Amino acid sequence: AIFFPGIGMFPYVMIVCSTIFFSARFHQRLLSCLPLYTRLPDHHPATGQAYQYRFHSVMQMMLIVYASVQLIIPIRFMLYPGHLFWHEEGYRFSWRVMLMEKSGATFFTVKDKTHQVVQQVNNAEFLTPLQEKMMSTQPDLILKYAHYLANQFAQRGIAQPEVYAEVYVALNGQRSRLFIDSTVNLAAQSLSWRHYNWVLPYKE
Repeated sequence: AIFFPGIGMFPYVMIVCSTIFFSARFHQRLLSCLPLYTRLPDHHPATGQAYQYRFHSVMQMMLIVYASVQLIIPIRFMLYPGHLFWHEEGYRFSWRVMLMEKSGATFFTVKDKTHQVVQQVNNAEFLTPLQEKMMSTQPDLILKYAHYLANQFAQRGIAQPEVYAEVYVALNGQRSRLFIDSTVNLAAQSLSWRHYNWVLPYKE
């Protein structure tokens, strides 16, 4: 975790998982703190187990639900059309990490409902450099930021603000290209699980 901060949470996951190598006495003390376990005499003649479930059917159902979630969430990206690393729909928790490098540049414009008032957005006014870097390549973050800008400029007196973005993204060292449809009012788009059709298709 100290030498490789770029790999995120994985060192901490392995630190926790290393407890599997601790002594049996440590795990017995740990299990005794859980309310769903009952301590049995050592080498119980009926089961041969030191612990048993109090609510066996409930625990079975919980394990089935847990296993189903662990299977469904990583493969949900297959339900979306297009290039996964380009759209990033279903990318999170899909275990397809360290396989892409993206960089982007975003330019936002806010207009009133009559398009008579047009203002260019200075991203540094609202975002830190790291926030801007992360936002510039991920459609859902771009959309959230557009909604935030709409609220901010509405408070500044712009009636029914519309937010447009010109976004250029480079994927895995390729040349930068237009990422989203710059004619779409992002403030009118909803954040959902559906495919974002305002993201331009990826072409080799």
